[in-house]
This record gives sequence, structure tokens and C-alpha cells, in this order.
Amino acid sequence: MDLDVINIETFIQGQQFYNKYDPRSDLKEDHNYWKLVLREAGKLDHKLYCILHGYRCFGNRLTIDDGILKLKKGEEWERYWVNNEDYKKENYKFLLPYRNLIKEILKRALQQDEQLALF
Repeated sequence: MDLDVINIETFIQGQQFYNKYDPRSDLKEDHNYWKLVLREAGKLDHKLYCILHGYRCFGNRLTIDDGILKLKKGEEWERYWVNNEDYKKENYKFLLPYRNLIKEILKRALQQDEQLALF
């Protein structure tokens, strides 16, 4: 087997693992939260993990508002949705069925982040 092919395969596998818990690590502000959120989602519900992974690919952010971690649309949301109404419709379609589980995952991620900050 060609050594270059092995190196490329190794690189791709490494990137898949690295991006598994944050496909947009270029967005530094909430990178650590996304790693926690996607890891928890992956443990609890694979379909939800895929949905949240997709939302992160589109640049959605996690922010703390009144002590609660919340999912917010990113600055570049207009690249993927025609208008705010389409964005809301898609959220209702994909996220609303999981709202309780998402709340729990976000709560856990915030708690885990706070615990990690102690060390």
C-alpha cells in the first residue's frame, strides 16, 4: 500500500475524531461547551446528536443567559436559512421534539464546565 494513502487515511480518521464533538472548533467562544453538549447527546440519543452536530456545522452558538446555557443562531445563519421564519420552522421541526432532552443536556454541560473550572 502506498505510504501517502496511509497518511491520508490516518489524517481523515483523526479529523473525524477531532470534529466529532465540535465540527466548528474555529468558533472559539463556545468550543468547550459544544464538546460537552455533543458528547452528552451522543451518549443519550444518536439522532439528536446528528441534529445538534448539523446545527453547529451551520455556526449555531451556545451562550449563557441568566445562568442557563442556551442554543442560539450564529452570525452566519443567513447562509443556510432564507429568513428568520424559515429558521424558526426548522427549529420547531427538528429541535422541539427533543426540547426536554436538549434542556437536560445543556444543563449537564454547564454543570460539567463549572466542575472543570474548579480544577
